[in-house]
Amino acid sequence: MATYQDWDIPDIQSALSLAESGNMQQIGRLCDAMLGDGAIVGQLSTRFDGALQLPREIDGPNETYAKSLRDDFDVLCAPAELALIARDGGLSNIMFGELIEDDDGLRLVRRNPEFLSYVHAENQWYVQTAAGGKEPVYPGDGRWLLAFPHGTDYPWRYGIWQALAFAYINRRQAFLNLNAWNNSLAFPIKVLTTSNGANEEEAQETFEEINHFGPFPAIRINSDWKFELVQPSQATPTSLKDAIEAAEREVTLAIKGQSGTTDPGPGFGNIKVFQEVDIDRLVGDMLGLEIAINQQVIPVWAQRKHSYDGWFHHPRVHWDTTPPKDRTAEANTANTSAQAVVAWNAALVASGKEERVDVVAYAKTQGIPLFIPPAAPKPVAVARPEGAPAPAEKPSNDAPEIELAPTDLASIVKVNEARAAKKLPALPDGELTIVEFRAKHAAPIAEVSEAENTGEAPPASAPPPAVEVSP
Repeated sequence: MATYQDWDIPDIQSALSLAESGNMQQIGRLCDAMLGDGAIVGQLSTRFDGALQLPREIDGPNETYAKSLRDDFDVLCAPAELALIARDGGLSNIMFGELIEDDDGLRLVRRNPEFLSYVHAENQWYVQTAAGGKEPVYPGDGRWLLAFPHGTDYPWRYGIWQALAFAYINRRQAFLNLNAWNNSLAFPIKVLTTSNGANEEEAQETFEEINHFGPFPAIRINSDWKFELVQPSQATPTSLKDAIEAAEREVTLAIKGQSGTTDPGPGFGNIKVFQEVDIDRLVGDMLGLEIAINQQVIPVWAQRKHSYDGWFHHPRVHWDTTPPKDRTAEANTANTSAQAVVAWNAALVASGKEERVDVVAYAKTQGIPLFIPPAAPKPVAVARPEGAPAPAEKPSNDAPEIELAPTDLASIVKVNEARAAKKLPALPDGELTIVEFRAKHAAPIAEVSEAENTGEAPPASAPPPAVEVSP
């Protein structure tokens, strides 16, 4: 088929009119021609090739089938083919591909929408074959992928190809005119003026010398002849440069939906707004691609590899388009919120109000994660060995404080409690109070005291004296 080398503005309307009749040929060729523009290719790559680098998830009702698809996905849907199909979906709003099975397995290949046609009377899409005939296209039949991510009714109207085509043609023509202008500076018009009655042959020889002089020109002319170079009066054609810059901006807006990341100025101050707009387009692109792949490609793969059970329980692919969070901004917001709560409560107290800011409710509105700390562990009761003294009961914190004299303490403090305070071993009768212990062992204690005073040894049968600890 004939290929267009040069495009003009009227060709855009011609392509749209042809598409309205159901022929996608002109749109397809115009989209292919635009891929020769470096600015357009770069922006398209950022939007579509870059989107496929996002985290990819494959899951489904059957983990065995999901794992199998994870192993086969890059063969079934090669990233390069997916990027081309996604790009077509953005440019012309037509995703067209073919499933081919060979020795490497089942794989999806992008086909050019240029060869599609739509018959309105039949509500049927056809593809032109290499032999020149046409065959119907049935989306999801096991061979063809045909999807319209941005609308199915007259889908060719909703792609960005028209906006890009205007920018592409204006930019291309401005480049060509600027190049011609620069050439006029490098190769100015050469004018040879001869006198009346000059020899024609001599004048022609001189003109040939002038017209072909190289980097170091040197010519000889008659004294009454005149030679001059005619150059443009304006060295820099600002109108052409402005046209190129305007076209570049149009390309950026048409593809990315924003210019805040490419243009200096206020855009950088409001980058979050521009990013949100760009994210919307990114989400729409990937959602359209996901639906097409999950409905028309993966079920075919699942049926051929895992029979009809795989068809009914086929996995799904999803790209995570969630923008990364700004952790610093989140931390600053949480800190500011906490300070605001403290300030408001202080203001309420100072004004004599009983109300207070509900810290928990406010934290929830700010997305602050909350939790209830675990209760303190309760003491575990340990069985006391038989015959061991019972632990002293701790006085209640609610009991009133009473000042006791040493003699009062001797009446309520047990001997073993007093000995434990001095890290001494317990006595058999140590569960008696100090007063009771003295009363029971008054005689032996007296003998020990007398022996200590006289220097004599105490009787062998005498029990060890109790050690009294002063409170």
